Amino acid sequence: MKTTDLQILRDYIYPFTFSLFALTFILFLQQLFRLIDLLVSKGVSISLVGGVFINSLPFIISSTVPMAILTATLMTFGRMAHDNELTVIFASGVRMIRLIRPLIIFNLITAILLILFNNLIVPNANYQVRKLMIEIIRKRPGVKLRSGVFTDEFPGYTIYIGSIDNRTSEVRDLTIYERKSRTIITAPAGRALTTDGGNTYIFELTNGEMHEPLSDGGYRRMKFKNQRLVIKTQTGSGRRKSKHRGDREMTIGMLGDAMHKEKKKNEGLLKHLKDLTLRAVDRYQNSGPRGVDLLLGQISSQIRKMKFSQRRISRYQVEIEKKIAIPFAVVIFLFLGAPLGYLVRRGGILGGILAIVFFSLYYILLITGEELADRALLPPTLAIWLPNIVIGLIALHFYLKVDRGRGLIG
Repeated sequence: MKTTDLQILRDYIYPFTFSLFALTFILFLQQLFRLIDLLVSKGVSISLVGGVFINSLPFIISSTVPMAILTATLMTFGRMAHDNELTVIFASGVRMIRLIRPLIIFNLITAILLILFNNLIVPNANYQVRKLMIEIIRKRPGVKLRSGVFTDEFPGYTIYIGSIDNRTSEVRDLTIYERKSRTIITAPAGRALTTDGGNTYIFELTNGEMHEPLSDGGYRRMKFKNQRLVIKTQTGSGRRKSKHRGDREMTIGMLGDAMHKEKKKNEGLLKHLKDLTLRAVDRYQNSGPRGVDLLLGQISSQIRKMKFSQRRISRYQVEIEKKIAIPFAVVIFLFLGAPLGYLVRRGGILGGILAIVFFSLYYILLITGEELADRALLPPTLAIWLPNIVIGLIALHFYLKVDRGRGLIG
């Protein structure tokens, strides 16, 4: 049986390695085209583009490893079933659980390594990508601007740029519409600059016009020789300095610390809410409804802050669970792919198609779980482990179908 174990492991590692490289390349193609555009069209330096390239790979690899596991399992057992190797092995009394034992060990090791990879490598790589993109936008503001289309990426504004020179940041035929005041600014030429880590754009316009509707129904048109317009790309708490880490840029330890701080903050908000409520009740008893209007506004504001704080706690918990749940899926995909490959008795393209179908289902469930956790409709732990539970039950169904009448362990 040791010979069979080694043979299965050898037959498994080749399609796994091939699938990992192929899937990583396919998923990276979109990013690759974007990087080529930055290098060739936008004039971004090769060092910055190379940095984005290298640091983008870890996130893609962390996504393709589980899919490569499922593809390799389907291809390996599909081929063995097609060549009647599994029929001979099962006829000799060997159970499925015994047959996949070396692969269970291999996938458990893979899961552990992937947990470490997702916790230590991926967050830092994501952080570096964001820092590099901020640097690119700072040096080449035109990277975020597109010519020939209307863009709503700037809160409160719609902007149209006829053309832009990404090397000099000079813009032509610029139209800026401020939605709140309904003011339209046009200029035949200008420059686009950035500050505040790319969070603020400065448009230096020349020889333009400003068209502003008046409150009395009138209309005002003003010409200018030089005009400086400052527009923030993010507002309020959405602004982030390059040193600040987002939840996908943190390790489990960082997420735990952030969650602990947010819980302490939430406790303080709750205490303040209780104090406000008691004061409102006391004032109502002494002064009637008019005396509590201001306090009711403060109570409402406090409740909104608590909801926002709780949502942040949920997001941190979601990221912690994802770093463990997604790697653990490689073990579940083994128990799904082995019996499914035996049942369809095909490897190759069909195995790849089935892998895409089930992996798509997995990620649809994962995205749905994140959304439910974000809306506080499901606890974060259950929401993120839901895909593993659903795929695990499907895997159990196919496993029992193959191993019917023998039990799970023999």
